Amino acid sequence: MIAICSSKSEIFCDYSHGILEENFSLSPNNPGREVKNEEVTQVVLIMAASRSGSSLLFELLRNSEQLLSLSGEHTPYYKIKGYSFPFRSFDSDSINLAEIGSDRNPRDLARDLISDLRVGAEGENFDFEDYAHSLTVRLSMQWPQLFLHYHEWMKYIRNAYRFYLLKYKTWNTKYFFIELLKCLCEEHPEINPYYYDISKDLIQQNFPQYACPEGPPNPDFCIEEPPFITLSPYRRPTPAEIRTKPILMKASVDAYRLPFIKQLFPNAELKIIHLTRNPAAGTNGLYDGWLDRGFFSYNVGKVAKLSISGYSDKFEFGKSWWNYDLPPNWESMVEHPLEYVCGFQWYSANAAIVEAVAKEDKKNVLRVRAEDLLSSPQSRWFTINRITQFLGIEIDHSLRACVETMPVVMATARPHPRRWLKRKEMLLPVVTQFSIAQLANFLDYSLQQKEQWL
Repeated sequence: MIAICSSKSEIFCDYSHGILEENFSLSPNNPGREVKNEEVTQVVLIMAASRSGSSLLFELLRNSEQLLSLSGEHTPYYKIKGYSFPFRSFDSDSINLAEIGSDRNPRDLARDLISDLRVGAEGENFDFEDYAHSLTVRLSMQWPQLFLHYHEWMKYIRNAYRFYLLKYKTWNTKYFFIELLKCLCEEHPEINPYYYDISKDLIQQNFPQYACPEGPPNPDFCIEEPPFITLSPYRRPTPAEIRTKPILMKASVDAYRLPFIKQLFPNAELKIIHLTRNPAAGTNGLYDGWLDRGFFSYNVGKVAKLSISGYSDKFEFGKSWWNYDLPPNWESMVEHPLEYVCGFQWYSANAAIVEAVAKEDKKNVLRVRAEDLLSSPQSRWFTINRITQFLGIEIDHSLRACVETMPVVMATARPHPRRWLKRKEMLLPVVTQFSIAQLANFLDYSLQQKEQWL
């Protein structure tokens, strides 16, 4: 199947690309000007199926001063640069290096990723102007259909900061975003605050005129899929830090893109954390997400009509919008029930990761269970110690503090042990399929012990 690129997709990406380029020239401390991708020496890649806890692990590790990280998933940068469905020959999230061609230079993409790097925990003392410049890029990814000029984004950000300082003495990113959204929504009511990774109670309290939406924030194309991140202020790394410290990366589509990551940073030592989750919990999390207000990844309406029972028959947008990653051969699932689509996504991502890491040096691969991060404090600390030893870093103060508080990020509901059991009768036929059961056993999730899966 050959993907057909819609003109609106190109227009939105071209717009956001223009904001990126303006940011590159105007942002005062942009590290992408000084460090080339060939100079990066270490990359740490969290590879996982969607809804396996990778956002949580990323949030924990990025608090360490010994690691550099991006502001969020780097999938929006893939889209802006055209390394994504529905552009060119991309009919899934998989990248065939031989088919990319020479008209897209991965060095440009790597430059944008380097420009987005941060160090350690959220900062109290930060350069607001530098933060504001970073926000223009993120907002253009979230609301490209507004086509606001760079200086207009800056105006809204600065106004919100003035209002924030009248109310608060210390920094809180969520509260700042409430002020920012108030400024934006006043003139652009099509912006719905519920699309952000902010608690629904806080949104309802501050935006009683809005209802929780159904469907994507843009009916045609999403660059960043919701829930949108609330970008926090962080310290920019120095060029020396970029050349010496590991860069932490996480995006679910990278389950299918390991060779491409290597091409982005050709001289870097690559360490891979394969984060697993049992198929029942993983499939259940995906099922919840497909029915949530977010996670709209691709409008596939130009190449396929979705007839996914439990989804396409519940929502009009469900006939064209695909959620989460787009595995190879996804079109074979467009007429299956939602739970089987979700099981297919869990299997496809983990099978692709297993195949990819089998070709890597074993000392550079660590498999970690999400359940060990969630089950008990003792298990959590044991797992964090395994990871930090694997990465060759120490548990510093900021990392320790984050592990102790265990933030909730990108969740459709508060974590709860064995939440999947509420759909036990639906999920068991899915996870006991031969291919899924075989892979689950390989990943040490014995079906004989499935009743104990978290």
